Amino acid sequence: MYKITTLSLKKAKKQAIQVGICIFTLRQTSQHMSSLYQWIFVCSIFLYSCNLVVSDKEQAPPLTAQPASLLVHDVFLSFSDTLYPDSLSAILAALNQLSALTSVHRLYVGSRAETGDPRLFPDFNVALHVEFTSEENMRAYADDSLHLAVRMRLMPYLTQPPVVFDYWVHTSQDSVGKLPY
Repeated sequence: MYKITTLSLKKAKKQAIQVGICIFTLRQTSQHMSSLYQWIFVCSIFLYSCNLVVSDKEQAPPLTAQPASLLVHDVFLSFSDTLYPDSLSAILAALNQLSALTSVHRLYVGSRAETGDPRLFPDFNVALHVEFTSEENMRAYADDSLHLAVRMRLMPYLTQPPVVFDYWVHTSQDSVGKLPY
């Protein structure tokens, strides 16, 4: 769907005036033009008048198919104080490499935000959020050589085992707010 702004309406009004002038000119010169040329002229004016110019910024993004549900894999990591935060960018870059895997639908990596919330887990300083379209894709991710290499590379710097939480998210509007029973 497109937004029609005041600017677009001004352009449409200007085009309508131009079409009116062209139609007046056509009526004046119709006796000098053959029927074929009159038809081509009228069609080109019609196409021109239908062409509302809408800038790229006003166009809606293309629609992409969203799966009905996603399997989400959240991992909370705790890196040693001697490594973190000096190597934070290298840690995040290593984890971001996992977004290249075809089994991954979407991936986010971030560091702890100091929001002042007393419920914040103080032991973890990096989080990984990975979305999959199926359990098969999650298994493929778990067995992928890049995933295993990133795990092996970061594991020596962890101060404790990662905490993992996997869950299903239903993306369909029909399932929002409905209990499974």
